[in-house]
Amino acid sequence: MKFIGSMFKNAMTTNRIEVKNGVVTIHNTENDYGFITMFNIDEKNDEMTFTLSKKDYHTLSMFVSFDLTTKENKIFVTMPKSKIILADMTDACIPDTSLGDNTIQISVDSNDFEPGQKFVGNDQIRVQLNGVNITPTGYLITDSKCIYIRKADTGIKNTICVPKEAFKYIKDANTCMTDGKRAAFVNGEGQLFYTSLMVVAMDMPQLNINQVCAIAVDKKHLLETLKMLRGYTNELQILNDNELRAKAASETNEFDITLDGKLVKGSKLNVKVCIDDVIKIIELEKEDQVLLSFNDRMLIYQKDDITAACAYLNQPNREVE
Repeated sequence: MKFIGSMFKNAMTTNRIEVKNGVVTIHNTENDYGFITMFNIDEKNDEMTFTLSKKDYHTLSMFVSFDLTTKENKIFVTMPKSKIILADMTDACIPDTSLGDNTIQISVDSNDFEPGQKFVGNDQIRVQLNGVNITPTGYLITDSKCIYIRKADTGIKNTICVPKEAFKYIKDANTCMTDGKRAAFVNGEGQLFYTSLMVVAMDMPQLNINQVCAIAVDKKHLLETLKMLRGYTNELQILNDNELRAKAASETNEFDITLDGKLVKGSKLNVKVCIDDVIKIIELEKEDQVLLSFNDRMLIYQKDDITAACAYLNQPNREVE
C-alpha cells in the first residue's frame, strides 16, 4: 500500500497505524496522552495494522511517499531507489482511549490560559500545581508562590486539572470533552488529542486583591532592569522614596535603580519580591505601561479577565500604605 510521509506526524514512543475500510487511523501515544488522526484513502479493500517506534515513525515522515507491506513482524518499505526493513512492534501496548458514560463537552479555549503557562509548578507531592485547573468560573495555574487566573464560563461542574505536558498539543483545540478522568481535545482538522487528568485538582481560591498602593511603570524599562538584576540575585526590593526605585544586592554588588514610573495610589511602598515572579507577571501586559497593585500580602496585576499575583518575600521593614 502507498503512504504519504506527511501523514506521519506527532511521533511518540508508540505509533499504531491501522488501515481498514478506506480509512487510515494513526494512534501516537505516550500511554498517558497521545493523538488519534484519521485519513480517508482510495484503497477500500486494503487492510493492515502495524506499530512503529518513535525513531522509525519519524524516519518515514521524512519521505514524500513510499510503498509499505508487512509480513512476519517486519515492515517492508520500498521507494524507487531505496528499500528499508523495519521492526513491527507487535507486542506494544496501546491504551484504551474511550471516555466514560458521564462524558460532557465543555467550553475550553487554550488561548485563555496560554499566557499563564509560565506560572505552572513542578511539585512531586501537590501534583495539582503541575497543570491548568479548569474550574466552573475559569482557569487557574499556580506554583503556590505565583498565581495566574483567567475568568471564563467553562461549562464544567467539577474542577479538573490538565497536566502541563498537554499544553503544547492543545493550542489549536476548539472542542473539549471529559469524563473527569481523561480529556479529549479536537482541533479544526478533526485531529484528536487525549490526556489523562491529574488525580486531584484545585478549585478557584479566594484572593485578597484589595489595592492599597499602585505603581504605573514603563514595561520595557522595568523588564530590562529585572532581567539584568536576575543575573545577580533572585530578590528585588521595590520602594518609593521620593521616586520609584528598584534595589537588589548580591554578596559583592549593590544596585539602586530609579524606575521609569511613579506611585499612583498610596503614600508608602517598600516590599521585597522574587524577580522571576515579577517578570512572569509583567510579561502578561501588552501595552507599554504596566499597572501593579500592592496590599499587605502580595503584588497584584489585573487587566480585563486576568489576575496574576505573587507573594512577598520575608522583610522586616515592609511598608504598604
